[in-house]
Amino acid sequence: FSSSKLLVYGVVLHLTIGIFMFSGDTIFSSKTFASEGAYETYTRKFEDESFFEKVTQNHVIVLTLLFCVLVSFLLVRSIFGGGFKFLSCLYRTISCSASSTSSLNRVKFNDLDVTYTKALQRCLIKGLPSYNVLLNPVYRDAFRIDMAFSATHKHVDSVTEFDMEGMEEEKEARAEQRAIELAQARAKAPVQI
Repeated sequence: FSSSKLLVYGVVLHLTIGIFMFSGDTIFSSKTFASEGAYETYTRKFEDESFFEKVTQNHVIVLTLLFCVLVSFLLVRSIFGGGFKFLSCLYRTISCSASSTSSLNRVKFNDLDVTYTKALQRCLIKGLPSYNVLLNPVYRDAFRIDMAFSATHKHVDSVTEFDMEGMEEEKEARAEQRAIELAQARAKAPVQI
């Protein structure tokens, strides 16, 4: 049982409270009244409204419809249980939407029970090991900084003090030196026939 399955019931509760609040006509009243009797006369006309009239007002009808759809979905799901899967399969067949296996759905909707340590071991969690933006390869390339610099600096402000041109020249010099060393190593290597 996971807490994410409880969210739908939180949405139902949220919609119920929203409908209750917005259906009260005096909640957004901007009229001023000279006496308490005038206010009571004004509010009495709203107290005589039926429940249906309150929940079908223009500014409440969207919440009411969403509430009805969500509650009916929950009722169908709880009544039919496994049969609901049959109905959804039937719907996918009729609407020509792509069918998918349940294992793919479990991965797609993150319904697998995997601990954090196992997810790290299986490489299910991808990303940077910390919030250091300079470790991100995209930013490292954009700022033209090396891994040693990004490992020791944590803030983007450090990049403004970094000598990017000098670093580029140093990289080019290292590349040229490597090319020379490779050429010398090839020249010394015996030729095989």
